[in-house]
Amino acid sequence: MLTRVKMLRLLASDPLADPTDMDLVEAQQLASRGAVIVRLADAMRSYGEELPPQFAAAAARACAATQCKLAIVDRLTERCARLGLAHAFLGVAERYPDSASLTLLVDSPWSLEVDRAVLQTLPSRGAKPRRPGARFERRLAGSTTYVAAYGIELRLRHGRIGRFGEQARFARLLLQRARVRPVGPTTCASASPEDYFLVLVTERTYMRPSAHVADFAWAVSALRAPDFDWDYVFATALSLGVSAGAATYLGYLLALYRVVSDGRRGDLVPPAIRERFGVVAEPAAAPYPPTNVLARSLVENFRATLAAGRWESAARLTMLPVVAAFAGMDRAS
Repeated sequence: MLTRVKMLRLLASDPLADPTDMDLVEAQQLASRGAVIVRLADAMRSYGEELPPQFAAAAARACAATQCKLAIVDRLTERCARLGLAHAFLGVAERYPDSASLTLLVDSPWSLEVDRAVLQTLPSRGAKPRRPGARFERRLAGSTTYVAAYGIELRLRHGRIGRFGEQARFARLLLQRARVRPVGPTTCASASPEDYFLVLVTERTYMRPSAHVADFAWAVSALRAPDFDWDYVFATALSLGVSAGAATYLGYLLALYRVVSDGRRGDLVPPAIRERFGVVAEPAAAPYPPTNVLARSLVENFRATLAAGRWESAARLTMLPVVAAFAGMDRAS
């Protein structure tokens, strides 16, 4: 835990961060798993710290992998443009110069024919090997995961967001608001910061364990930005039925930020924002999400979906017990 806190202080540009007393072997493992090793290496070098050869080599490999993924992003962008598909990459711009698996949201119903058209010019090993229940889950969520060139995982999402594909309206809204943003040497269509925050809320509410280190590193800069539109986030969370999940996720980030900053840098967001969302303070070590929030979030989401007349999305939410029986809650960190 101590190494994780010190690592997060470096990623949060804490002026009192000190890389000299950090367990670099453990930090390398945590940063690799959390997809922040390039940023951590850059932060350590900015303090004049010389990286151990093994750490430097791991960061170099991660940087090279990111460049390979950006090459795939370029080809997918060109292909979507040719097909006239509205699209957005989720997590590419937000995690650069690090990266993890690629997620591409396209404006179309789930279809293997569309997948083949999008992937036509992309070397691919085909769909990722399925575990029990995966076929049912991918149809439900409107997504399929492929193994592309260089062994890179590519998840194609079709017009839906959420564990169960329950947020079709939000997917349309995200694609309408998406903008082309610079990502290193290239550009790609990405969600707005507000929409990406809501993606994290939607995805994390029904997942265990807690948020990615990369999510926290992004949130520290994004949520503190003066132009971050909290009015939009609040209104959209209410309309989508995810306000309970938003409050819980925001509370988790606030608690973690207090630990990382040791209370020296104030809160991640102003008190008025916390009050508006009804954030309840939880200790940073508390499990995320709390068990009682899972049920409350599901009920709120179901009610909002019914009130809006989104019957198919409501039906998807009723599949929670079935999905849990097939595969259990997601344990990927």
